[in-house]
Amino acid sequence: MGAFIPRDVQEFLDGYPDLRDDRSQSKNLRFYSNELKCQPDRKLISEIHEEYAVCLFISLRPRHFRRRHG
Repeated sequence: MGAFIPRDVQEFLDGYPDLRDDRSQSKNLRFYSNELKCQPDRKLISEIHEEYAVCLFISLRPRHFRRRHG
């Protein structure tokens, strides 16, 4: 007697033979690989991370300064 394999598991094991790659889905990978700018800001992910880090540093710096010197 063979083991029952659910249909979705079998499709995964078979490599989803009835599905085609959706080329538009690669935009997400390209964005996170720093190859595609986001919309509407037209910034790369590295630019977004850099701006966030600067804002975080600026927002934390006054609290840190007051604790040590205030």
